[in-house]
Amino acid sequence: MNYAIPKMIEDLKASISKSDVATYMFGLPLELGDTLGAMIIVNPSSTTITPIATGMIDEDEDTIEVILVKNYKTTTYQNASQAGDMEFLTRVMRGKDANNDLLGSSIVSILRSNFKRYGINQPQFSINWNDNRFEKEGLVASTLTIQQNSLGNQSIN
Repeated sequence: MNYAIPKMIEDLKASISKSDVATYMFGLPLELGDTLGAMIIVNPSSTTITPIATGMIDEDEDTIEVILVKNYKTTTYQNASQAGDMEFLTRVMRGKDANNDLLGSSIVSILRSNFKRYGINQPQFSINWNDNRFEKEGLVASTLTIQQNSLGNQSIN
């Protein structure tokens, strides 16, 4: 995961408008503070390691979370034409155009286009549109969970 996550952050930074997301983090912070705007957190959630051939090959099941967070507290009711919190989360996380095709600038599209570069094969996705782990007034979050199985060589000593 320490190989894939920095590459994911690099691709997200290069492809998502800075007016949508300005801050990126590797790993879950203990507290978000009073951040303004939106943030993407790419967090290694878990790894399960199963020895397939003792001392030679392991099967890893990695889980990575891509968390999109935005603070609406300071903008609530100030600009009626501004996109609402769920519209923002759905557009940036997995937005689609008028033809129902993924927006190239959405998190899902950016990551899917680069899985080979990250060394990720046949992942499983799920999105929690109402991630309530952050207990802060005005903060909304959605989480893309990526699960990946891979085989890796284990050196014999």
